[in-house]
Amino acid sequence: MIRQKQIENLAPRDKEILRLLVSKSPNIVTVDEIADILFAANQNAFSLFAIAKFIQRLRDKLEENGVSGSFIQTERGKGYLLVN
Repeated sequence: MIRQKQIENLAPRDKEILRLLVSKSPNIVTVDEIADILFAANQNAFSLFAIAKFIQRLRDKLEENGVSGSFIQTERGKGYLLVN
């Protein structure tokens, strides 16, 4: 639940990344922390592009659930954070 809205249609990794963002808010979740989740099975598959696309799809899913995608902000070169 984000901003009193139940978020639906999230895949397990979506939920895991969203939980991480919520738990660390208002601090930054680093790209490496996200990569540890996304590429757990194969650390050699690390890709900044893949992380950026994953976050964009997560933003899109939030939008579909009535939560602004800008809720997840990018800190260039550092990672991502949630804003109010």
